Amino acid sequence: METLLNIHLSMELVSGHSRGILRGVAAAVEARGLPWRLTSDWTEVVKRKVWMREVAGVIGFLAGEQERAVWKDAAVPLVNISAAVLPDPSLVSVVPDNVEVGREAGRYVRARGFRSFAFVSAGRRWYEEQRLEGFAETVGEAGPLRVLRIHGKGGLPLFLKGLPEASAVFGATDAVARTVLTELLRAGRLVPEDLIVLGVDGDEVQSAFAPVPLSSIDLRSEEIGRLAAEAMEDLLAGRRHDRRTTVPPGPVVERQSTNLIAVPDPRIARLLHRIRRRACEGIQVRDLLEPGDGPRRTIEVKFRRLLGRSIGEEIRRCRLEAARARILLTRQPLAVIAEDCGFANVYHFSRRYKEAYGQSPGRARLLRAEPRLK
Repeated sequence: METLLNIHLSMELVSGHSRGILRGVAAAVEARGLPWRLTSDWTEVVKRKVWMREVAGVIGFLAGEQERAVWKDAAVPLVNISAAVLPDPSLVSVVPDNVEVGREAGRYVRARGFRSFAFVSAGRRWYEEQRLEGFAETVGEAGPLRVLRIHGKGGLPLFLKGLPEASAVFGATDAVARTVLTELLRAGRLVPEDLIVLGVDGDEVQSAFAPVPLSSIDLRSEEIGRLAAEAMEDLLAGRRHDRRTTVPPGPVVERQSTNLIAVPDPRIARLLHRIRRRACEGIQVRDLLEPGDGPRRTIEVKFRRLLGRSIGEEIRRCRLEAARARILLTRQPLAVIAEDCGFANVYHFSRRYKEAYGQSPGRARLLRAEPRLK
């Protein structure tokens, strides 16, 4: 009978991100038939396992020296999944691509016509600063960006009070975004009617306990867990592994907190809703226009002026975003995705995808290259 190896998960399991990583590790163990016994104990139990040399490897939040010190004497392989600080380059790490998380947030709010932006974080953790970097890069000169780093609740009410209507607020985590929602509603400001709020983690529990169901960027936590398990397998076998693997995020999981399009013309707003609802049906511009929209030329000119792109370009953008979500979150064949998302064939789809993101759909699934919307 094969001896089981104790692989310890040194992590809290409160957040949706942590639980997703745990599911990903467990799924990899089952799929690959790994002879592992997973534990996630803390405090004295952890120390006792170290003293008795029962742990064969550790996957966990190990970016900081203090976290790694617990395991220093164990002399076992370590795989870090934390981006709270810049990981030690000697450490094997599997972490979210947090700059790309910020870019995803920026693309999302800009595509909905917002021209006033805010970023709120709990402090200056490395992942928070990276998310701010990507967000600031993507919103660019589209409008003012206000930034608040909360230390306690201090200046948050005053900061939120000063935001103009039709602002998009990006919280560095779901926990921060939930706090923002609470403070906004306490101040009598409506979400999403006055402002929209977007978080990060895709945490269903945070959304459920938020005063308004919270939209959030999916960190693909299970994929991070799966890749962390593969890294540990390599280390246990004495094989070399990349020092740092960054996993690009999935799409925004949309809920009520961002259910608004910030364009001043109600006809354009209604047209945008129709595009997002029907983009994958293989429609053309003429299929979307209704008698109440007015002359086609007039609506096309207004659309480009308000959104910075044509109606046809918006249809193609929505199709590509729907396809990208499936590529990153499912294992569906590319031909099925192409057909379901309204592309003529898989070759046309692959060409359009590469033009937009700088990589082929197949390459995107390898996770090593960063998708960058041109």
